[in-house]
Amino acid sequence: MMSDQIFGIDLGTTNTALSYLYMIDKRASVRLLKNRDGKELTPSVVYFQPNSDDSIVGTTALDKYIEDPDRTFRWVKREMGNSPDWTISAGTEPLKINPETISARILKFVCEDAEKNLELEAPISNVVITVPAYFGDAQKRATLDAAEIAGLKASLIEEPTAAILDYILNLRQEGRLRNVFNEDRSTVAVFDLGGGTFDLSVCEVIFNKRSNGLPEILVIAKDGDPRLGGFDFDLTLAKVALKKAIRQSPTNENLKVLDDSFEELRNESRITDRGLRDVVAELVHTAEQCKELLSHHESIDFRIPRFRNVVASVQISRKEFEDSIDEYIERIKEVISRTITQARSTTGGELDSWSKVDKVILIGGSTRIPAIARLVKSTFQVTPSRGADVDAAVAKGAAIKGALDSGHLVLGGLQMTTSHAYGVLNESGHMTTIIVPEGSKYPHEYRHKYEVPFSLDVNLPLRIGQRYLGSTKQIALKEFHHPFLYTGDQLDISITVDANGMLHFKTVEPNSGECLEESILEGIGMSQGDKDKQSRVVGHK
Repeated sequence: MMSDQIFGIDLGTTNTALSYLYMIDKRASVRLLKNRDGKELTPSVVYFQPNSDDSIVGTTALDKYIEDPDRTFRWVKREMGNSPDWTISAGTEPLKINPETISARILKFVCEDAEKNLELEAPISNVVITVPAYFGDAQKRATLDAAEIAGLKASLIEEPTAAILDYILNLRQEGRLRNVFNEDRSTVAVFDLGGGTFDLSVCEVIFNKRSNGLPEILVIAKDGDPRLGGFDFDLTLAKVALKKAIRQSPTNENLKVLDDSFEELRNESRITDRGLRDVVAELVHTAEQCKELLSHHESIDFRIPRFRNVVASVQISRKEFEDSIDEYIERIKEVISRTITQARSTTGGELDSWSKVDKVILIGGSTRIPAIARLVKSTFQVTPSRGADVDAAVAKGAAIKGALDSGHLVLGGLQMTTSHAYGVLNESGHMTTIIVPEGSKYPHEYRHKYEVPFSLDVNLPLRIGQRYLGSTKQIALKEFHHPFLYTGDQLDISITVDANGMLHFKTVEPNSGECLEESILEGIGMSQGDKDKQSRVVGHK
C-alpha cells in the first residue's frame, strides 16, 4: 500500500470517476481507479431496493432503470440545489430522498471501491469534488452536504479548471510545457459538454519571473447552462424517432402516447405514469446508444421498444439528428457570446475576439458529436485539442488540486474567479450596489461602505443578492433587518468568498456597534439533523 494518496472525484451527471494521486521520486502519478465492475467510470445511478433503505449504485443500478425506473434515479446532478424531495416505499415507512442523499450514496460507493482496490487501512476521509463552473452557492452547498452525508470532508474545484490542471501536468511531465505554451502569456478555452451540463471557461496561462518556470493559471471568464448536455440530446433523438414512426403510422395512438410522455421526463427527470415508465426508460437507453453510433455513422436503424404489442423501426440520419438539436446548439452559442463579453470586461478589452484564444480543450463525452466539434472549430478558428482524456481529465484534475493544496505538488499558481456578481438589491430586485463584481478573484474579502437609502427607514430589509452569470437574472440570497439605521448612515459590509467559492457576510451597524457575521447560506440546504440521519443510513451500506 502506498501512502499519501490524494483523491479527486468527478461527480458527473452521467458517470462518476474517482482518481488518486501519489508521488514516486518526486514525480506525480495520477490515475483513475476501477470500480468493482472493472470500469473506470461508474454510472451516476442509484436503485433503491424494495422493502428496505438499501441501494445499488452504478452499472447494476443502470440495468435496473429499464426494469424498475420508479425506484431508479439518474441525472440528479441537474437538480442539486433545487431541493426536490422524492418519496419511495422502503420497509415499514416511506423513504424520503433528494439529490444530496442520492449523490451521497454514489460518493460512498466509489470511495468504498477505492478503499478495497488500494487495500487502505482506513476509510477515505478527504476528497476534492468537481462542480460545474456555473454552479451557484446553493448548488455548491448541496454538493458539500452530499459529501458530508457520505462521511467525507470535501473541497471543491470547478470542472474546466480541473481539466486545465490535468492538461498542464501532462505537458510538464512529457517535457512539452514550453513547446505548447511558447509565449509568456497564452489564452486557453475549456469547452466542457457532458451528460447534463455545459461549461465554457477561459484561462490565461502565464509564465513570468515569479513563476520559476512554472505556469500561473488565471481564470478570466466562465459561463454555462445547467440543463444542457447529452441527456437532452438523447431525449431529442428519441422524439425524432417517435415523430418519424408516427408519420409512418399516423393512426397508431400508442406511439402518440409515448411521444407525449417525454416532456415530463425532460423537465422533471421522472415519469409518473407507471404504465409508461419501463418502455420510456428503454427508449431513452436506445437513444443513448444510437446517439453514440451517429458520431461514427451517417445513419442508423432506430428500433422503438415494444409497447402494447406495437414494434416500430425507423432510419435516422446524422443530419436529422444534428438538425433536431439545433435549439441546443443555439443555447451553446449564447453561452459562448456571454463568455466572450465577460472576458472582454475582465481583460479591459484585450480579449475581445475568440480568434485571440490560443488553444481550446474539449472535455465531456458530448464533444464527440460531429456538429459540436464543427461549432468549436468555427467559433475559435483553431483545431481543438483532445490531449486531455475527455472522460478522465476532470477527475484527475481534482486530485491534482488536492495535491497542490496539501503541498505535495508544485505546479505553479492557480487563481480562481467568481462566475457571478454579488451585491445589494433594491426593492424591485435589481442590483444597485455591486460589492463583488463578476470575475472577482477568490479566496478574498471584499469590503464596501454602503450608504443607507430612505427605504430602510421603514424597516425594509437589506437584501444581498446574486446576479446570475452576467445576465439580467438576479436572485436574493439573504435578507437582513436593521431597525436602527437612518438615511445616510454608512454600513460597513464585507463579503468573503472562500476557497470553495462560498460566500460569508459581515456587517457592523454604525449606531449600535452590533456585528452580524454568518454564512450567506445560513439556513439554506439540509439541516444538520437531516444530514446526520441520512449519514447513519448511508453508513450502513
